[in-house]
Amino acid sequence: MAGDLQMQAMQTVVPAKATEPGLRHLIDLSGRSSRELFTEHISIIFYYKQMWEPDKDALILGGWIKESLTNALPDLPVLAGRVDAEDHYAVKCNDAGIRLVSAQANCRLKDWQEGVANNKNMEAQLAYWKDVDHDHPQNSPLCYVQ
Repeated sequence: MAGDLQMQAMQTVVPAKATEPGLRHLIDLSGRSSRELFTEHISIIFYYKQMWEPDKDALILGGWIKESLTNALPDLPVLAGRVDAEDHYAVKCNDAGIRLVSAQANCRLKDWQEGVANNKNMEAQLAYWKDVDHDHPQNSPLCYVQ
């Protein structure tokens, strides 16, 4: 069933207004390596039923999500930032943005949910994630929304 997932697009969503220059949040490694830290993530999956037509749904919902994220990011600038590995590890809050991934599962929602009930790894395969590049963390987004 996971093979029925098709990635359709990936775009960058930036904050609606400029982020305060120089804003940084230090990262406490607490005895962990940066490699270990850069692979940790949380996946949150929202399901929705078809409202209109499949192609129209994707465009309308994608637009709503993008607009909502654009308006929310000024209040959460750390999500749009990048890791700065100079001196001490920190998240440099800037306007680099987050990644918005559009995907479509080619099956009925009910069928997908029944499959997930039988195979808990299916949902993990659904959410796109790329670990932070350990050698060049400043180039890696910290947040993906699909």
